[in-house]
Amino acid sequence: MNPFLKNIVRKKLTEVTPNELIIQARNYNVELTQVQAVQIVKILSRKDLDPFKKTDLASLLKQLEQITDQTTVKKAKIILNQFIKQYNVADWFY
Repeated sequence: MNPFLKNIVRKKLTEVTPNELIIQARNYNVELTQVQAVQIVKILSRKDLDPFKKTDLASLLKQLEQITDQTTVKKAKIILNQFIKQYNVADWFY
């Protein structure tokens, strides 16, 4: 586990803009409206959120489903799992 890289990821999540989120969503063929992106960014900007903590991640995905739908959450999980495998960072999550 690399604390420096984890902090970079956390910082980026708390600073992402709705437009950046929409662009990234399009890159992964996920449809997001501007309103949804604003709501998601509001959740991501919380300083107490630890996306590497499994309970926080589960809560985040549940909130994402309330904002979007089950299909979007399933896609988010697939993308996250691809990221974890691609960068071999499974040990970052606890």
